[in-house]
Amino acid sequence: MLNSQLEILAQGHAYLEGVTKEDYSQVITPNFISSAGSHMRHIIDHYQSLMTGFSTQKVDYDCRLRGGDIENSPTAAIKKLPK
Repeated sequence: MLNSQLEILAQGHAYLEGVTKEDYSQVITPNFISSAGSHMRHIIDHYQSLMTGFSTQKVDYDCRLRGGDIENSPTAAIKKLPK
């Protein structure tokens, strides 16, 4: 399972390195109600909650940050993406 998670993170990193800021933050209506950046922020939030849970012995997925630079900047997302 760890190997599959590492592969997923590598794919996310590759995506973030190749996407433009405009495409990353664009909401394509009416088919979607959020951007790729919103989804990436959501994914990163879950990984961060899990990593915090290792040290606190409690994983709380409800205690997550929302919005911010991660949703609008692929560069900011790369910096937060677990390695």
